Amino acid sequence: MEYIVITKHDKEGYKNLVELAFKYCDKAYLVERFDLRTSEIERIKITDFLNLLSNSRVDVVESNAWPGTTIYESKATIHYFKLNEEMMKVILESAGSFFDWVWPNYPEDLGFLKDEKEWLVSTAHEDFLYLVDVNDDIKKIIKTNEWDRV
Repeated sequence: MEYIVITKHDKEGYKNLVELAFKYCDKAYLVERFDLRTSEIERIKITDFLNLLSNSRVDVVESNAWPGTTIYESKATIHYFKLNEEMMKVILESAGSFFDWVWPNYPEDLGFLKDEKEWLVSTAHEDFLYLVDVNDDIKKIIKTNEWDRV
């Protein structure tokens, strides 16, 4: 299985990769981090944002781990979503990079699953993203966009 690690991408690369994820994957996830210092206004902002996606939400799980991240002294809430046009529109209009998905502006670590397995994993505050099971479509996008790879 081939992996690609990405540490920088442009807005067009973000758009192309999100569109590809919606083509290949069946779920996305976003993480709510209440262990980070947050004001009431910031919490309301995150809740309002997640409510925009409520029609797509399929599961909510409390855990100290999600793909790419483990926290040790608290838990987070992981929201899982089915993929549809409405969700893709919100994802693309809300951010211009996978690394924009950072608390408290947004839920953290937008990622995608294919058949319940990691396909695209981001650790946004670290500017770190990796793709699993790389195919020719992904290689084409990587070649035609500005990316920094490890």
